[in-house]
Amino acid sequence: MPLTEQPIDEINLTSFPPSRLAASGHNMFSSGPLKEPRYAGRATPKMIRGRYAVTGQLTDVDGDCWDIRDVRTTKHGFDLYFGTPENNHGAYRGGPARLIATQALCDFWEANQIKGHGLLFDLPAGRTTLKRLRRRLGFNFRDDTTEFWADRKEDLDSLRPCEFAARHGVDTLVVFDWRRKIVGIRARPIGWWRKAKFHKVLLAGLTLIETGRKLGIGTSHAKRLRDRARLESQLLRTPVDRKLTLANATTRARRGND
Repeated sequence: MPLTEQPIDEINLTSFPPSRLAASGHNMFSSGPLKEPRYAGRATPKMIRGRYAVTGQLTDVDGDCWDIRDVRTTKHGFDLYFGTPENNHGAYRGGPARLIATQALCDFWEANQIKGHGLLFDLPAGRTTLKRLRRRLGFNFRDDTTEFWADRKEDLDSLRPCEFAARHGVDTLVVFDWRRKIVGIRARPIGWWRKAKFHKVLLAGLTLIETGRKLGIGTSHAKRLRDRARLESQLLRTPVDRKLTLANATTRARRGND
């Protein structure tokens, strides 16, 4: 008897294992795919609330009360709190735990606003979660960086790069770049290095790198100034009857270089 004429209850089902039929996503007696339950393989809001029980409550920076459902320790001295809004009068209908905007988290981002994404996102949470909360709180790395340097324009104009870097906790090379952007290219007065405090650094016997860092100049510039400072210091100790003047020594030095 052909297979199509056999009764359904007499068909040998051993050649059609249920596991293979289910894995293929098709029913033996239907051409359509099998429909999975609505929350198959996913955690429902009720399951999430059951998995993460409420361990306490806290208030975020906006003054809203949250139920704490998860706490994660960071390496920066504070904790990240995940939770759900307090269910006042049955208003909250469920959903996954969200990152709570605590004051400690906001202070961390505020204090390190120009440190780069490597530090700002060095937290035990997803990058998208952190970005979403930063956007809601008004943090933006580019805007915050520009505002940081613009607010310190007076210090950029009056302080040496090394002094500015020490006062505000930034890199000296970065100070050079932002001073050029905000203040512009500025030449120091002629003979500025002859002042006592600068002249002392040039004759202190430091390396060129150390001298350049203290004076806020490059190593090649530091070498030129150090050589001139040593020459002038030597001429000042030379007896007058030898009739060597600073002008003559400078002229000879220039001729020698030519």
